[in-house]
Amino acid sequence: MFNRHVTFPQNDGGTGEQSNGGILHPPTLRKLPRGRVRSESAREVSAALKALNGAQIDAVRIAAVAPGAFTLSIEAGGFEASVRLDGNGARLTSLAT
Repeated sequence: MFNRHVTFPQNDGGTGEQSNGGILHPPTLRKLPRGRVRSESAREVSAALKALNGAQIDAVRIAAVAPGAFTLSIEAGGFEASVRLDGNGARLTSLAT
């Protein structure tokens, strides 16, 4: 595992960002209606992906499926999971053995 710190430049506006270009901090974002929905969807996906905990990762892929929308596919320990990531949050689209 790599142990390095990565920083990202500030964004210049948009959903989840402050008008001055700074990204909203998670506690502030979670207080907003869309932020609460996104946080809840992330918790649900994380709970579903616990089936993969401790499994050896066989493959990871990400695909652009629409403007601003991606599908993350993970194969691990005999499981296959697909997660859609877009402006509405994260959604588990499939989990199979």
